[in-house]
Formats: sequence, structure tokens, C-alpha cells
Amino acid sequence: MRKILISIICVLIFSSNAYAKTDVKSIEEYLNNLKSIQAEFKQTAYDGSHVNGTFYLKRPGKLRFEYEAPIKDFIVADGLNIYFYDSEMEQQSHTGIGNTLADFLLRDDLKLSGDVEIITKGEQNGFYYVTIAQKDNLEAGKMSLIFAIKPKLELKKWIIFDSQGFTTEVELSELKNNVKHDKKLFYYRDPNKDKQRFN
Repeated sequence: MRKILISIICVLIFSSNAYAKTDVKSIEEYLNNLKSIQAEFKQTAYDGSHVNGTFYLKRPGKLRFEYEAPIKDFIVADGLNIYFYDSEMEQQSHTGIGNTLADFLLRDDLKLSGDVEIITKGEQNGFYYVTIAQKDNLEAGKMSLIFAIKPKLELKKWIIFDSQGFTTEVELSELKNNVKHDKKLFYYRDPNKDKQRFN
């Protein structure tokens, strides 16, 4: 579960208005128009197992992934750090946002260039795909963003390829843009302390 939690941070899934063309520039424009997101997600691991949950995004710098019960794991980025809570271990780990590919998606100005490198891109079976990796750490893994082209440009899923060759696939549904989020969603709060307080 920890490996899946870290992988899922790397990528997101969105919905937006139609574009007349599909290329890197239109993808960048599309992503930059997304500021505040909420959606349901379905995550499929390399072994075929499924988990569901809710995803929240507030750019720049903030996101949250919460899993449906009975899973109590979650991921939250507060603008500076990303926290991974492992309910089985009852502990959290964290790192700076800049140490992950989540940094790309949480920036105020998203670009598929600079410290991010496009590995492959193109169209296939009515979808446009772009696969990216960190330019200074290509061996760490990569991610593919897969967009529907018609009737509108819409990112339907992402696939994470980690350094060991395992994949994690995520799809979103019931997506809402321009959502007004509760600020508390993007603060890390230790569930263990809450448990102690009510016991």
C-alpha cells in the first residue's frame, strides 16, 4: 500500500472544456485552467486489486487523497510538504513537494518542459497520450496521462510505471471543477492524536 500511495501522488485526472486541437500546448493550457478539483477515483494496482476514494486539488500546492472505508490511509499536500499516512503502521512519512512529481501538477504554471521530459506522445484509438518523467531522474519511473479527444479534451486516466516495472492505474468520475474546499482538507492532522483525545 505504501508504494501505491507514493505512486498516486504523481498524477491527477481532470475534466475541462473542448479544444480545437490536441497537442502539448493545448494540454498545458487545459491543465493550467484547473484550479480547484474534487472527484471520485478508482485505483487499480499491478495485481488487479481495486480501491476507491475521493480526490481534492487546490492549486498551487495543495491536494488530498482519501480512501473509502475500511482503508484509513490518506495523502495530503499542504503547500510545502506531502504527507503519507499509513493506517496499518499508524505512522506518517513526509517529504518536500519539490522532491516528487506532484510538484509539477501543483505548480501555479504547469509546463511539459524544463525539469519534466516528454518520453512519448501521440494519438491512438481516439485518445491522446503523453508520457513524462523527471528529466534529472529518468530511472525513477514515469507516468502516462491519457486524454479523450472527442467530444472534448478530457484526461480520463493516468498510469504510473515505477522503477521496478509495476503499474498503477487510476480513473476519476463525478469530477467537479472550481470547488470551494474547506481549508482543513489540506492540513496534516495525526489520526492517532485524535484517537487518544476521544478515548
